[in-house]
Amino acid sequence: MVVGQRSDRSCPIRRWRKSMRIIDVAQGSQEWLAWRREGITGTDMPALMKQSAYLTPLMVWREKVGLMLPEDLSRDPNVLRGKRCEPANRRLAESLLGGEFLLPYCIEDEEDPLFRFSSDGITDGGIMVEIKAPGEKVFREIQEQGVKHPAVQSGGVQLQYGMSVGKLSKGMLLMCLNDEEGNVLAHLVLWREAKPNVWENMRRIGREFHQLVLSQTPPELDPEKDVVYPTNYEQQLEWGEKAQAYIAAEAKLNRLVKLVDARKQRLKDAQANLEALMGNYSKLACPVEDREVALTRWGKRGSIDYKQLIEDHHGPIDPSLADMYRKQSGYVDYKAMADDLFGAIDQTVLQSYRKAVTSQIKTTVRNSRYQLPLPSAAAA
Repeated sequence: MVVGQRSDRSCPIRRWRKSMRIIDVAQGSQEWLAWRREGITGTDMPALMKQSAYLTPLMVWREKVGLMLPEDLSRDPNVLRGKRCEPANRRLAESLLGGEFLLPYCIEDEEDPLFRFSSDGITDGGIMVEIKAPGEKVFREIQEQGVKHPAVQSGGVQLQYGMSVGKLSKGMLLMCLNDEEGNVLAHLVLWREAKPNVWENMRRIGREFHQLVLSQTPPELDPEKDVVYPTNYEQQLEWGEKAQAYIAAEAKLNRLVKLVDARKQRLKDAQANLEALMGNYSKLACPVEDREVALTRWGKRGSIDYKQLIEDHHGPIDPSLADMYRKQSGYVDYKAMADDLFGAIDQTVLQSYRKAVTSQIKTTVRNSRYQLPLPSAAAA
């Protein structure tokens, strides 16, 4: 069936089917992905409403206009957990709804096909169901915070949007905690009633966003979540030049760090050879032309295991017992080595490296999903 075509298959849910257009596509297929790109989906709406913990309007816009490849979620632990737990969670949802069968329809708004939704399930009675399988940490947070938790707010927006597309008056948001085999350990149910004023606001925001897509105009950036990319070919050249300089500097630094590690090992081996000359003496000096290498060794008393001492002796403790719990003593070597052992190392680069690894700005070299089109030969 052509994407977007009405399904003519018989359907048992006559009471509300006329309020929506059912699309005959399999969720997860290439046809389904193409259908999603053509409109506003349930994943898009929480981001457009600024209720998503991960997506922003700009991220959605970049994918819609082709500047960003869709993120590969095939190995995402949350996605994998959702697929693994789906059968058990779906059975639980059907049980909570009195045994009603859930059909995962893909639907479009009958009046405006721009608005579309891939449901987790719709009952014969017209109840929209959205199922989430958060990890244990998030689930426990939801138990404590309730509807204030970001996952509940995002899921609530998604559910309300699906209800608006299907013109359904009731929805159920089901949060499940599952074990490694997918079995349900605990669950939370939140019911939602239709909110026409919220629906209207969603449509307004969705249409405004769609105009930004058509006009190739990016929405406002979220300074906390959005990544700033070059917006034209000239910027791409300029930024790319600076990024290439960083990559080259990082490669040089990595070579220097390896050299430092090798020199440190040589230094350690050289010190071991000098220590072998000390015998039972505590001090050693080895003259080299107008310089010398000096080693000093002194005894160090072991620390006292106070925890064990207190556990073994209750009440006032005799100080004389402390030595019985003193750990084995060892030796600490003091060394003063010639400066030129590190003469081959660029000290400035190493100091910059130490500052970089303690900086609050993290720099990562990675593969990019960004797809800025190159200009034509004539434009170039």
